[in-house]
Amino acid sequence: MVAFFARTAADGLPITSSLPGHSLLMMVNLAIGLTTPPVGAGLFVGCTVGKTTMEKCTPAMLIVLFLTTCILWFTTFLPNWIMPRERDFGGTPRRSARTIGWRSRNFRAHVATGNHRLFRFDFAAPFLLSSSKTWEGSEMRRYSALIGMAILFCLLPAFSGDAVVPADAGGKLTILFTHDLHSHFLSDRVPKPGGGHASQGGYARLTSLIGQERAKAPGRSLLVDAGDIAMGTLFHTEFREEALELRLMGEMGYDAATLGNHDYEFHPAGLAAMLRTARSRGGRLPALVASNVVFTQDDPRDAPLKAAFVEYPVTEYAVLERNGIRIGLFGLMGRDAAEDSPFASPVTFADIGERSKAVVDHLRNREKVDLVVCLSHAGTNPVKSRSED
Repeated sequence: MVAFFARTAADGLPITSSLPGHSLLMMVNLAIGLTTPPVGAGLFVGCTVGKTTMEKCTPAMLIVLFLTTCILWFTTFLPNWIMPRERDFGGTPRRSARTIGWRSRNFRAHVATGNHRLFRFDFAAPFLLSSSKTWEGSEMRRYSALIGMAILFCLLPAFSGDAVVPADAGGKLTILFTHDLHSHFLSDRVPKPGGGHASQGGYARLTSLIGQERAKAPGRSLLVDAGDIAMGTLFHTEFREEALELRLMGEMGYDAATLGNHDYEFHPAGLAAMLRTARSRGGRLPALVASNVVFTQDDPRDAPLKAAFVEYPVTEYAVLERNGIRIGLFGLMGRDAAEDSPFASPVTFADIGERSKAVVDHLRNREKVDLVVCLSHAGTNPVKSRSED
């Protein structure tokens, strides 16, 4: 039970809604320390190392730390605590009492020197040890080994790390990904190879498919889109006034999306109007991430979009948690797409390589995410050297 609480608190899981995991760990340490000092001390070490050292230590360093801790416990503190010894230079049996911790009879070890040193430990917790029992020789060594094992179990959270996914989560995440929806709300009639027509596509079918995939991974799916949500059907003529694309994506349960080059075809002012409309209508909306958008300093043509990015908001990155996994998402407009977005002017787009490095570094080292997902509206090519993705 001690190991369970220590592992849970060290991983930062909310055992109670009002008490942080680290504070709970310290309270458990205090409670256990009142009854069994070595277990409490081990728990304290696990807490401290797990929260402060894991972020800076390599696996090799942690192994050395673990072995060093074991050696210190078994060669210095543990023997001195559990088996105090006295030298009798005169050969006359002597009797002494050694107080451990507080000055309390419940923590007093009575040592009878001589050929059969008997040890009696009266602990405050009767369920751990009975005050009526004594231990000799090999029994004491077995008891020492049990305490050592308890210490090792308490140290387990120190080597779990903050980025470890809880055991019941299994570290699994299903990412559902779409792109270039282009306002295709309704299904299309397409010719069949053998003649006639078939109906395919549309948001209704897409919603059903999303629901089927989510049912296979309850509570551990992420739904994202990589841009170009507009332009392609007559529905996009209501882009600014109704924001149908973004609002429907919210109703479908999209977690995050980025902007594509065609989403700028109503100019920066038109995109700004769409963002404001979507926000003003209420309802669930996906998070929007755009990491390499560059606004001008004094051109009035992109001022409305710059303000709308703040109001919606459209951010450089977003951090979501799903199934115990901390996920960092960011969005990019690729070089090919940027060259094919003349209506975005005067907005420009920074180099995707440099921006990616900066954002990923921030997500990993500042936000401490477990997984980084890039929503990239960039070109692909069978020739790897020519492919942006």
